[in-house]
Amino acid sequence: MLNLALWGGIAAIVLLAVAAVYSRRGGNTGIQEWMLRVEGLTGLCSDYLALIEQMDEPGHDIDTLRYLDGQRLVTHNQILDALGLDRSYPLDMPAFTRRYLKR
Repeated sequence: MLNLALWGGIAAIVLLAVAAVYSRRGGNTGIQEWMLRVEGLTGLCSDYLALIEQMDEPGHDIDTLRYLDGQRLVTHNQILDALGLDRSYPLDMPAFTRRYLKR
């Protein structure tokens, strides 16, 4: 009986993990059309993507990566503020910034 409960628990965890990955990667980016109509985010969106590109470049020491990540987080929060949202809103920020700049 314990073995059955253990396998049931493992199956539940796997299902939750798959659902979480699907919700983030499967098209549920949290982007709504009204967000793309908010004016004045072009500079912040460009800065956000530039910071991600810089972080992906090889050769940075840990202090530089921390600095870049801190700047990315500040920019992330500024975009959320401009949208009237907070960090609890499930917005895929890289997807949002790319889509905003393509509009």
